[in-house]
Amino acid sequence: MRDGVELLAKRYYPVGGGSQPTVLVRSCYGIGGPFGLIGRLFAERGFQVILQNCRGVGGSEGVFRPFFDEQNDGEDTVNWLTQQAWFDGNLALWGGSYLGNTAWAIANSPAAAKVKAMGLHVTLTNFHDRTYAFGGYTLEASIGWTLTMAEVARSKGMNVLSALTRMRRSRMLSEKAVAVLPLKNADRVVSAEGVGWWQDWMNHGEPGDAYWNAIDYGRAAESMPVTVMSGGWYDIFLPWQVKDFLRAQSAGRDVRLIIGPWMHATMPGAAESMRESMALFQEQFGLSVRAPVKPRVRLFLMGANEWRDYASWPVPGIRSQSYFLQDGGLLSRDVPAAGGISKFDYDPAQPTPSVFGPTIEGRSGSGDMASLERRSDVLVFTSEVLAGDVDVIGPVWAEVYLRSNTQHTDLYLC
Repeated sequence: MRDGVELLAKRYYPVGGGSQPTVLVRSCYGIGGPFGLIGRLFAERGFQVILQNCRGVGGSEGVFRPFFDEQNDGEDTVNWLTQQAWFDGNLALWGGSYLGNTAWAIANSPAAAKVKAMGLHVTLTNFHDRTYAFGGYTLEASIGWTLTMAEVARSKGMNVLSALTRMRRSRMLSEKAVAVLPLKNADRVVSAEGVGWWQDWMNHGEPGDAYWNAIDYGRAAESMPVTVMSGGWYDIFLPWQVKDFLRAQSAGRDVRLIIGPWMHATMPGAAESMRESMALFQEQFGLSVRAPVKPRVRLFLMGANEWRDYASWPVPGIRSQSYFLQDGGLLSRDVPAAGGISKFDYDPAQPTPSVFGPTIEGRSGSGDMASLERRSDVLVFTSEVLAGDVDVIGPVWAEVYLRSNTQHTDLYLC
């Protein structure tokens, strides 16, 4: 790298040699185990693959600082690639979650011109948007990921078997950490000496803090190469991935979006990304016959239990519908005749649990919420029975007015 740090990488390539296009994958979780399988799968289909550990992880030198070294290190890695005798000038990037963000970092750097295709799965251009999602700190996900990276550091790169055996202990530590007040001290549960990036996140939590500007790669969406994006309805990053797609779509980029019935870290979603990305890369680099033009947007509609194709996002022909909260727990299309108040008691020692929905751990995305609805700190608003089936395909949003008689209050919408 430009500062003299050396990063560890593995190169996979097809038996027989020759000239093959290159796929670069940069990982903060190590490059062994399931990540090695990524290298084999691409190599078996005519690519050479560089799997690289981010700095400070799995044998790479330096100190791991989440997000903040990926653009420079990614650019330096691409420049190194172009100097190798086996590089044929054709480069694609692939990655999911953090690995996908490292691809966005390269797409936002001067090395972007050397990238001819990308495959991006459950990822986004700006991790600040998720760390402080919708104006609030995402405590459970942030502490859970910090615990994961602490385990990665201890194992010199993620060891899947080790991670599984420690999962129960990690969950207990997570529950302990999220209960710590002040929150700035929660990292002491993870490590006795604390965690550097946790302190950075605590010190730069105010809206508009310029500290985060360096990791905003959003402008790369306006000039990105041909790309296939994939995500899941229950993925924690989906709202921002769709935002990135919209920005690329508005700029006229050749980008496709696939949204399936997946959580963040489930294998079916990752497998779909690999299939679609391989097909795209093979077509782009002349390893297969170019397929007919695919739909710009492909969605799995949950209630109908079927895949549907659309020309754009938002899908053509949608109709917005507003509902209003009413006294007595009603939800109606009618504007209430007068204002009303619904009350609940909030106890920070017994916070409302996130039973279903998008979580980083991969729990079930949906299910029976009856036990949650019976809690005294939960308000439920229900509409009249619908006259027929209705397809609801985002974007969905809510505007809620809240007054609290305490200094600190949490609001959780589902």
